[in-house]
Amino acid sequence: MIAVVVVAYSRPKETRRLVDSIIRARFDGDTVDLIVSIDKSHCQKEVYDACADAVWKHGNYNIIMRESRMGLRPHILACGELSEQYDGVIVLEDDLTVAPDFYRYAKAAMHYYDNDERVAQISLYAYGVNEFISRPFYPAKTQYDVYAMQVTQSWGECWSKKMWAAFKASPYYSCALIAPREHIPDNVNKWKDTSWKKNFTNYIADSDKYVIYPYYSYTTNYTIAGEHCKADVSDYHVVMQEGEKDTFAFCPLDGSVKYDLFFERKDMNIQTPFCTGKKICLDLYGKKKTYEGADLLFSTRRLPYKVFEEYALAVKPHENNLVHGERGTGIFLYDLHTKTDAPPPSNENRIVDFDIGYLHWKKTLRHGARGAIKALSKRLKGRK
Repeated sequence: MIAVVVVAYSRPKETRRLVDSIIRARFDGDTVDLIVSIDKSHCQKEVYDACADAVWKHGNYNIIMRESRMGLRPHILACGELSEQYDGVIVLEDDLTVAPDFYRYAKAAMHYYDNDERVAQISLYAYGVNEFISRPFYPAKTQYDVYAMQVTQSWGECWSKKMWAAFKASPYYSCALIAPREHIPDNVNKWKDTSWKKNFTNYIADSDKYVIYPYYSYTTNYTIAGEHCKADVSDYHVVMQEGEKDTFAFCPLDGSVKYDLFFERKDMNIQTPFCTGKKICLDLYGKKKTYEGADLLFSTRRLPYKVFEEYALAVKPHENNLVHGERGTGIFLYDLHTKTDAPPPSNENRIVDFDIGYLHWKKTLRHGARGAIKALSKRLKGRK
């Protein structure tokens, strides 16, 4: 049996919206327990009242009222611990909504990957944005419904009993302080030590594990102002899967499209004479600080190394410009063994055109102005 666990804190309306979306989902006649875990807050009773009269017909409905303030990391860990009582848990934070097939997808994915020790988590959310750099993310599509990535998911996730036990046995489960590390994204290094996601990301990195991601999302994130978000934003609201799928097409991990901790494609076969017999590193988002002992680097960053070739930012996903040998501007192929006195010319305009090229210049200007105002407002609110 799988349990669905709602992680709630101080948002009564949003918590009930999530519970209602779960109630509307399809469960194929399975017995499924629904658990709402409410952390202690000034409005804990309001959150309880918002969910108390929900009608759940698929199993037990249990509302847990935490007696003292736990905080997000201990709260998520406590909810993950519930996997020990079930075959697995689907954990949903209170600012999410789920698609009708979220349970069916999670159940099928968990059963398919449960015996692969390299799979650490099942994601219900599908990224449309690289959250570390706020640029579009387009995973390469295949005939399957999923791909693999080493980015931890917190906007709808599933752990089987085995997956959670492996994490619990690692030193990162109980580690309170994690020093910054070069091979971990800067954003993650800067997260507070109260973030469970920071621990889980380091666990994935050190054990070389993966999260299974769907191409079409089974959750969406409203990013409502709360404990870790100072203002409402729509940056991570994505289109969810609609309709009912009879079956899900999964792929063994070895044959999957894979991305690393930085949203960079792994195991790519790039056909260029310069790459023959060379170790290659991809840094197309320009966020890496270490290049893993590579000889050659494909990057959009302007660096003081010899440029062998330039590739276009034309087709999506951006790594396919390398696969197809699209010459142009935007991506530099560097020889990391040969330094120069100056970086290549700026490619910033090319990157902007690639990300938002479909917008008319007037709309681009308007969005830029609104974005600047929005960023300033968030910063001012963050200081309060």
